[in-house]
Formats: sequence, C-alpha cells, structure tokens
Amino acid sequence: MVTPRDAADYIAGTGFTLTGEMQLQKLLYYVQAWSLAWDGSPVFDESIEAWTDGPVLRSIRHVDLTSLGHRVPTDLTQSQRATIDAVLRHYGNHGGKYLSGVTHGEKPWRQARQGLAADEPGSTPIDPATMMREYSTQAAQGRGPTRRATFTVADHDHADLLHRGARISRQWSRAMALLAR
Repeated sequence: MVTPRDAADYIAGTGFTLTGEMQLQKLLYYVQAWSLAWDGSPVFDESIEAWTDGPVLRSIRHVDLTSLGHRVPTDLTQSQRATIDAVLRHYGNHGGKYLSGVTHGEKPWRQARQGLAADEPGSTPIDPATMMREYSTQAAQGRGPTRRATFTVADHDHADLLHRGARISRQWSRAMALLAR
C-alpha cells in the first residue's frame, strides 16, 4: 500500500519546490480528496486529522523536506500519479497558509472541527465519505483540478478491457457503499 511518504517523495521527485510542511500537508490532503472523488478509493490508508491549521497527516508532521524525493516510489499507480500531478497543477502555486484557509472553507474540515473553537486543538479524523462527497460535487460543478486521462480503450484488447472492468467494479464497490450510507 502507498504511504503518505511515498506520495510526498513523488511530489518532491517531480522537481516541485515545496515551500514548507504546511503546504505539503495540504497538498497530500487534496491528493487523498481528489483520489476519493475520481477513483472512489484513497491513495493511502492513514487518517487525516482536522487540526487548527487544517488537515494533517501525523506521519508527515515534522518531516525534513530535504529528505524527500531521493527515492522513486514504485507502489504508485498511473492513476495515483495522475491525481498527484493534477493536484500540483491546481494547488501547487499556493503556500500552506493559503491552502489552509481554503480547507477551512470546505465541509470535510469544518465538519470534523464542529464544536471546537477556532484556536482549540483537535485531532478528529476527517471523514473520507464526506471528502468523497465534497470533491465529487466540486468536480461535477467543474471546480477543482482536472486530471489527464490515464486510459484509452484503443490501447487495449478485449480480454484486457474485461479484466480492467472487473477490477474497476471491485474498486468502486467501496465508494458506492460509502455513498449509499
């Protein structure tokens, strides 16, 4: 399974210049959010917590940014790489404080922080189903990043298409169950 560190290594390995840990935390949040919206599955299993300054992955807290990008993560799928690339194109020109402000205006973080004062510490996990709904809605409204196609039918034979269809059906079963709730 892919870890948040794998995604962070990929980001740094693309040549993208990270401005700080806060920016990295928010970019990884959006990678997870848009993967849920587009693919119906998370990139990594670690929960994302709603801290005062926005979404945080504990495993990335206090990461040494200079240590990132020196290894090539091999577990990332083509779709996951496309999601990360789309997030970088859309959000990458913004610093951590700006991205923190954006997350504060969106339902997943607000819902997880419900009942807490603005400056009150908290570590409630952000609900993946809420993330999926929020960013699927944004995508349907034409907001947010645009992911480049990672698959074309002309590139595959019939047996391969059947195999991929079965895999996608299994992949989306989790998302459909979450949405049905």
